[in-house]
This record gives sequence, structure tokens and C-alpha cells, in this order.
Amino acid sequence: PGTDGILSFDLHDEVFRMHKYPASGEIISEVLDFEGSIALILRSGDQWASVLTVWALDEVDGNLLWAEKFNIIEPARKIAYVLIYIGDGKFVARDYSRAGFFYDMNKRTCVEFRRYISVVQFRGSLLSLQGFGRLE
Repeated sequence: PGTDGILSFDLHDEVFRMHKYPASGEIISEVLDFEGSIALILRSGDQWASVLTVWALDEVDGNLLWAEKFNIIEPARKIAYVLIYIGDGKFVARDYSRAGFFYDMNKRTCVEFRRYISVVQFRGSLLSLQGFGRLE
């Protein structure tokens, strides 16, 4: 990332806010959608003996604060970088050879892509870009 945090813009108040990254560790994910919250995955330790932790911005008394959600049980194939959190303990990730794979943490299974090109996740929005009003 190269910065100290995430900059957000509140559409209601029209105010920018900086949210410093959570506890120390190496950020090894894109900014993720974790059950409707912004999230990151941090690695503490080194790549061979490490803990991967999901951190999400939660609203507490009107303020957004980083909350530790859970640790990822890493598969035998080491996770180098997480691209997408799908939900229910499922991720799209890359290993150290840059090969992409789906990982189900609950079942501890990996399914490799033939070759990693790119992965995107689309979620519909109820926010109109025209006037920023909610759609019914």
C-alpha cells in the first residue's frame, strides 16, 4: 500500500477521514469486502512461521475502528497474497509462485486456477451515481 492508512469519503457528511492501518504486520491483501465492511489481511511473523489475521473497520459509537475478526488457518500451500474474500472462510489467493487458487478455510481445501490472470468481484449497488441517492 505505501501509506499509513485508508482514506474514506463520507457521502452524507462530505468529509474525508483517514483510518490508520491496524496493528503491526505485513499487509498481504487487497482492500477486501468482509461482510459489508472494509477489511485487510495482515501477516505477523515470517512467511514460514506466521499468523494471518483478518481485520475489518467496524463502527463503534459513530467511529470506524479496526477490529480483529479471526485468524486464517493457512493451508499447506502458503498464502502469499489474498485477492478476494468470498465469505464463510473462502478466499481467492496467490501462493509464492504467483499461482492463483480458491481456498476454503473450513474444509481446508485448495483448488488451483490453470494460470493466474486476474480476478474481480462484482456486487450490485443500491446507490445511484446520479445524485448519490438510494435506489428503491
